[in-house]
Amino acid sequence: MDEIQRNVNKGLCRGSILNVRSADRLKTGRYRVLNIRNGLVTLCEMDVSSFKLNVQVLTYLQDMLYDGMIEIESEEKLVFDYEKLSEYQKNIYTRNLSIVNAVADAYGPDYLDLATHKPKPLLKKFEDEYGLSNFTVRRIIRLYIQSGFNNSSLLDQAQFMQKKQDNYSCYAKKTGRKCENVITGKCLTSEDIAHFAEALEKYKKGRKKTFKSVFLLMSDKYYSEEITCDDGTQLIKLLPASERPSFRQFTYYCSKHLSKEEKDRIKTSAMEQRNNKRLLLSDSRYNVEGPADRVQMDEVEVDMSIVSSLDPSITVGRPIVYVMHDVFGSNILAIGISFDNNSVLGMTNCFLNLAQNKVEYCARYGITISEDMWPSCYLPGRILVDRGAEYRSYEAKRIFRELNIHRELAPAGSGSMKGLVEQWFHQMHSSQNPSLEKHGLIEKRHDSKHHKEACLTIDDFTVMLINFVIHHNCSVLSDYPLTADMISKRVDPVPVEIFKYGCEKYGTPKPISNIPQYYFSLMLPQSAKYDRRGIRCNDLFYINRNDHELLADMYNAHTKRIKFPVRIDPRDVGSVYYIRNNRIMRASLNSDKTGNADVTGMTLSEWTLIIKSLRARRRSLEINKQQFDAYIEKVNELIVKNAKKVVTNQPATQNLLENRAKEKHLESNSLRMFDYLNQYLDEQFGETVSASLSEAEMPNTYEVLDCDIDDENTNIGGLSSDASEMIETRENSDDCDINIAENPAAYLAKLLAEGWTPGGDK
Repeated sequence: MDEIQRNVNKGLCRGSILNVRSADRLKTGRYRVLNIRNGLVTLCEMDVSSFKLNVQVLTYLQDMLYDGMIEIESEEKLVFDYEKLSEYQKNIYTRNLSIVNAVADAYGPDYLDLATHKPKPLLKKFEDEYGLSNFTVRRIIRLYIQSGFNNSSLLDQAQFMQKKQDNYSCYAKKTGRKCENVITGKCLTSEDIAHFAEALEKYKKGRKKTFKSVFLLMSDKYYSEEITCDDGTQLIKLLPASERPSFRQFTYYCSKHLSKEEKDRIKTSAMEQRNNKRLLLSDSRYNVEGPADRVQMDEVEVDMSIVSSLDPSITVGRPIVYVMHDVFGSNILAIGISFDNNSVLGMTNCFLNLAQNKVEYCARYGITISEDMWPSCYLPGRILVDRGAEYRSYEAKRIFRELNIHRELAPAGSGSMKGLVEQWFHQMHSSQNPSLEKHGLIEKRHDSKHHKEACLTIDDFTVMLINFVIHHNCSVLSDYPLTADMISKRVDPVPVEIFKYGCEKYGTPKPISNIPQYYFSLMLPQSAKYDRRGIRCNDLFYINRNDHELLADMYNAHTKRIKFPVRIDPRDVGSVYYIRNNRIMRASLNSDKTGNADVTGMTLSEWTLIIKSLRARRRSLEINKQQFDAYIEKVNELIVKNAKKVVTNQPATQNLLENRAKEKHLESNSLRMFDYLNQYLDEQFGETVSASLSEAEMPNTYEVLDCDIDDENTNIGGLSSDASEMIETRENSDDCDINIAENPAAYLAKLLAEGWTPGGDK
């Protein structure tokens, strides 16, 4: 008896099915246990089309189970693979799951309030949100609860049933219309369907695959036989047409198992399909509240080649146009023309134009407009851009953050997500191309001569672009979706008129009130340091002589380098900007520093290339310097080594001053002007300088040679015996032009000038 009681308690739990055979409090049928709490059991009646709940005492049900009046029924749980569901089935499943989860949070776990007649605003919300009827919403909830909270009940139950058409073994003959001439095809079997499925998988794996190609491969693999010719050659022969599936049967199978959407994705890509063939269930103006609330921005290479402004005989290629397009009224808020493609610099050119007074801007090019023809100086709230490097970079992210503009990135490869600005580019080219033909227009032809035919400068093209912007802002947009309120107020579908209407209804867009702060945000942050030499940034020195606080900081820093945040305009390295007392200060290049003046007017990219080249050259010279240093070190060691060989004993240190004086006198005589001017004067006057010198002007050779005169060492004219022997040898030679007997000192001076030293070779 205890074993039976334990089985009863174990089986009676949340989600179990009670099959009531006979009970006084319950009618016969099946019930699902929803909740057990505080001795009460909430039951939901099954196999009915209405939602009925019943509350019973737990002990009563246990007694009935014990007596056999109620049985706990087992059930087979249905399992499904979410990944194998079609896109439609996944959407239905996700929708139904969100409904039952919300109902469980609001009415669970016993769902008693759900069975009452009280108003249920949650169900009404689902009806409005998903476009469902009240019956459908209640049916989804009822089936989920009756199934025991099984997620498989959220799907169409027909897919859990075996499909009759999959059982091809029941066919006795080929289905379809009869063939009039040749019998083709066969009665399909389960094996044939498996072959079809395999061929279809091959079709899905390549864009170049066709139904015909995979069908032939399938026929060659499964519906062919090998035959041997008379010469022994092996050939493949297809089975008769009546013994193999026809191409029509295969394509029919593919059409039933491959949707148009899947086929487009296979033949292109998921990205291309999303861009070109997605369902257009909304438009770009959805959830846009007023002018400049959301803008689209992009750039395009213009289909034309232009010439240099300085030298019209030189072609400079295609200009790049950046455009900021207002989504609400289709106004062009700003443009930027440059040669920087996919560049933050080009993007900031457009932002600079956004803050310009358009009346003054157009006047620079000889165009007169009124202020309402081109709205200006408004800051957008959101900006939709593509995933180009100029918009995804850290620098662009910083600019949008400082300007308080929310950046929205369009999906990759989905240019149609920002279709307004893309369409505007198309309209711009269509408008200008007829005038540019044979004047620099780039045609996608092999005989296009756009570079040779170019004649417009960038200023000329700017005038054309401004005219098109004004024309666009003041023209009627035939496809603009006017609202009922616009129609009632007689608002024309003209961008400038829609802008005025938006300002009246939603308020004027946020203006660019702090222009200095706006420009400061567009500049590039740089890491700089200052010391007593000035502000050093990118190996250049800047100074602001009017900033006395900066000068004091430089003096206090002395040789210590202190970090100093600055910003620079990449268009000109001639100045850096910084904040001092909540005001923008400018430090200019210090022209008194060598090399700084040559950099004036350079762009940051040009100077960066010079720095890179200079640093590479320095690295190369450093390698050569190491080689030379190693050579000098080796030579010094050899000199010291040879000197040690000459000085064998320790030098004497007595009479140091007297010995130093003698050595000084000898060294001074070796650097006489006589030696340097001798050859020059010989060439000028044709005579020997030494011959014109008197004996009195000659140096004291006794002091020079430091020779002792005694009785044992004979000498000539006060000279040592060594010198005398040298003189005697030269006296007998033919090239002696000085009388040795009359002037031995002069002759000795000539020997010294020729490099002779006492004790050397004679």
